[in-house]
Amino acid sequence: MHEGAIIVLVLIGAFAFWLFWVLTGPKRREAKKFAKMPHEGPISVNSKSEVRDWGKFRHRLYIDFKISQANYALASQMGVHGHQLFIYPDLCLRTR
Repeated sequence: MHEGAIIVLVLIGAFAFWLFWVLTGPKRREAKKFAKMPHEGPISVNSKSEVRDWGKFRHRLYIDFKISQANYALASQMGVHGHQLFIYPDLCLRTR
């Protein structure tokens, strides 16, 4: 193959990857989730816990959090969108 053909193939591959990223990337997925949210309404949180014997891990917490588009936009404006609430393992809770 000639060097020119290799360069053209690399450019075509880079363009195809960029196009795939634009069409399926994180911003697109977030926009789809936002469109599925109700326009108005209260925030609802449902949680349940489960106890099993998995060796080191015995407890599991499930949190189902529903939010409206208005509340989502407000959280983004306040700068709290995307922050983690929990980090596991929590090093502050370790006992020796």
